[in-house]
Amino acid sequence: VLVEKHYYGPYSRYWWQPLPNSEEITTYFPIRVKQTIKATLNNCEFIIIVVVGNKDNNIFLLGYMCQCNKIVEIANDPTNAISEVYSKIFATKTRYSGSLIMGWNDENI
Repeated sequence: VLVEKHYYGPYSRYWWQPLPNSEEITTYFPIRVKQTIKATLNNCEFIIIVVVGNKDNNIFLLGYMCQCNKIVEIANDPTNAISEVYSKIFATKTRYSGSLIMGWNDENI
């Protein structure tokens, strides 16, 4: 879902991600509201959803809601969303790259 006030307004720079390996001309793709990713980490399914509104309750910025079992966290970036939930489940400080889990490094997406 592309919401015009977010993607083309004063906060638009937060809603676009540069494509990897774009060398001469930087190409961007939109981070879509309700984009949902399921990742299996340590035999547990983590679901990450892009939402409007972040951890700081800013309704103009995107947030990332991560859920596994009954644990839900909203963070300002996917790395913190995934890592906070993972930490609560497994009691470790392991961190995962949010951009890799979201698939932003894959040119075919």
